[in-house]
Amino acid sequence: MEYLEKFIDFNKTELLIFDCDGTLMDTVWAHYKAWNDTYSLLGCVFVSNQEFVDTYAGTSGDELVKVLNHQLNYCLDVKKAIALKDEIFVKNYINKVKPFEKTLNIIKKYYGVLPLIVASGGETEVIRKMLAINNLTKYFVDIITINDVKLGKPEPDLFLEAAIRHKVAPENCLVFEDSEAGFQAARNANMKFIDIDKFEGKSFINEINGSIKSDSFIEYKIYELRNAFSTHSNIMFDKIFKEINAVFLILDSGLSKEQIYMINNFFDKFKIKYNSIIFESGEENKNITNVIKLITILDDFGVQRRSQPIVAIGGGVLTDLAGFVASIYRRGIPCIKIPTTLMGYIDASIGIKTGINFNQNKNRIGSFASPLCCILDSTFLRTLPDRELINGVGEIIKLGVIKNKYLFELLENHGVTSITDKFQNLLGRDILNISINDMIEELKYNFLELDLERIVDFGHTFSLVIEMSDDENLLHGEAVAVDILISSIIAFNRNLISISELSRIKELIKKFGLPISTKLSANKLYNSLQERVLHRDGYQRVPLPNGIGNHVFVNDINIDEISLALKNLNTFNRE
Repeated sequence: MEYLEKFIDFNKTELLIFDCDGTLMDTVWAHYKAWNDTYSLLGCVFVSNQEFVDTYAGTSGDELVKVLNHQLNYCLDVKKAIALKDEIFVKNYINKVKPFEKTLNIIKKYYGVLPLIVASGGETEVIRKMLAINNLTKYFVDIITINDVKLGKPEPDLFLEAAIRHKVAPENCLVFEDSEAGFQAARNANMKFIDIDKFEGKSFINEINGSIKSDSFIEYKIYELRNAFSTHSNIMFDKIFKEINAVFLILDSGLSKEQIYMINNFFDKFKIKYNSIIFESGEENKNITNVIKLITILDDFGVQRRSQPIVAIGGGVLTDLAGFVASIYRRGIPCIKIPTTLMGYIDASIGIKTGINFNQNKNRIGSFASPLCCILDSTFLRTLPDRELINGVGEIIKLGVIKNKYLFELLENHGVTSITDKFQNLLGRDILNISINDMIEELKYNFLELDLERIVDFGHTFSLVIEMSDDENLLHGEAVAVDILISSIIAFNRNLISISELSRIKELIKKFGLPISTKLSANKLYNSLQERVLHRDGYQRVPLPNGIGNHVFVNDINIDEISLALKNLNTFNRE
């Protein structure tokens, strides 16, 4: 497990602390069933709302009962409810829970190398029994539970108790966690932590919630915060809005009434003044007319130049346009981007490019402008229709084909299930995080596009004319998928990929229901290539797959190759 050492300085790490439920042990399902049984026996109904479950994952039992008493007007005795729930859990479920293999592998790797501790919000008797049943007690020098401290997560008491007992400075502790409450507890304790749900062969140390810095002296922050607008958590307020007194909200028309209420409620709770407008989503609205309209509204509202940022909450069209407006209004005001579509989540909001369409050309007018920060909240994806999700998948396939074979295989094996689950399952969240990390890796040293050989331009040679064509009526990611297939056929005809690899690419695109044909002629596609030559400063600089997960750049694609690729594409579609 040498990949851990790549991310952690073990000369400064003296203590490894493991949460139990959801991190070490696969117990979330069992605890949910036990709580459900408990409330049923007490004549009450337990919640089945996924957002509630996500929000309160990792919190102590007494906090959970208190919240439900308040929200549902129950009058349950907290201690009696917890005792009954623990009794049910031990009687019916404790023998069925098992450790997570990936966490167990970490424990076995560092057992005897560093002291290992369990720090859990559960009851001592239950935690110790669960570890004993699975023969895990021997690995840990200490077990700390809610019974040992005054306050549970998100307060830092559990983790600080571990540091105090073992005489280790908090900054030299590393916490393994799975919930927002646990992450916040680690932050409050000034400890580094790893989100175990994202730990698959490479470490995602959660300084994510950190800065992206480039050699162009560009810096901005990306935060991954599930349920970011939940008023039960102070995380987003503390990280981003604590020093902000007022904001200007630009909200996507695709947001539901419930989502808009949730957003407004957040700013109301934290007493942040806000003005807001609803912006009509859709590529046709990404134009100079709406830029002028937004600037006029900003003038009418009297937005302050430095202390009142624009907060753009919506799809890629909205974040592109709002970012552009922010970059030119008063020569630049702060902008916070919060994408609510998959396309925005993994593509449009990650970089620093802004833009609008002009003269029937996509993103013809734009700027480079880094946002104040970008907030990634994948729970917004829950309400998206399938077509919007699949639209974003076009950009993820791009990365799989041209850069990351593992991502390609994840899409082959688990992509459709992730669509069904709205990317809320663990593998779906892995797909999102790998895509984002791949995008950041490609962008962060070339934000200003001083190097015009960019592999993220794969799928963007012919797609612009396909997307803007009235004959096609395709979304951006759908047009990218067609471009990917045409470009892959050209790569096959150049012996860069095998027939089996080409077939896999085609089948993956088809699996998601993305288009695999175009009505446009070879001449129109060649004209698109010529326009890209202007954009790429006199050279084609077309990235093509060189085997799945690898690439080459070419500068000599001609119209005959495009014609042959279209002919091959038509043959594909008849098979």
